[in-house]
Amino acid sequence: FMIGTPMIACKSCKVMDIYKNEMWSVTGFDKETISLCYEDKNIKLSRREVWELFYSGYAITIHKAQGDTYKDKYSIWDWKRISKPTRFNRKLRYVAQSRSKDPQNNIYYR
Repeated sequence: FMIGTPMIACKSCKVMDIYKNEMWSVTGFDKETISLCYEDKNIKLSRREVWELFYSGYAITIHKAQGDTYKDKYSIWDWKRISKPTRFNRKLRYVAQSRSKDPQNNIYYR
């Protein structure tokens, strides 16, 4: 972890006020805990809780993103590779693009 590391909530935890797909950021850490913030929310969790509730926001696979929706900007890194005309690639493109709430403004194709 580093200060500023983006973290995507992969599960909701109502008790902790964490909801799936929120993009949190690491604000501090020590050997046992990690501090995170999202908008005006700040929390301090054990490292185990972070591993259970969050994914690294630097990269996520198309398959792992399936069923999720994101309002943040993101890149589809392998767009050139998945643009080859096969039925499987068409499905991958659909999943990768349909995760965004605003695909025209929030997706970068690499």
